[in-house]
Amino acid sequence: MIIKHLDKVPEIDFSAFIAPNAVICGDVKIGKNVRVMYGAQVIAENSSITIGDNCIVLENAVIRGFKN
Repeated sequence: MIIKHLDKVPEIDFSAFIAPNAVICGDVKIGKNVRVMYGAQVIAENSSITIGDNCIVLENAVIRGFKN
């Protein structure tokens, strides 16, 4: 699931694999050949998240960016 948050839409390279039940939300940039596996969540609230090329976010991982 790709979700817009505070007018920020995730940028995902065309070569990346995002599992059907993964969540990508907000100001997130995902590089080439990245794999975001089943159940993983990458959520940027008021802070950006960048996942560089050739990375794997494993099953059920939660990555959140938040600043006060």
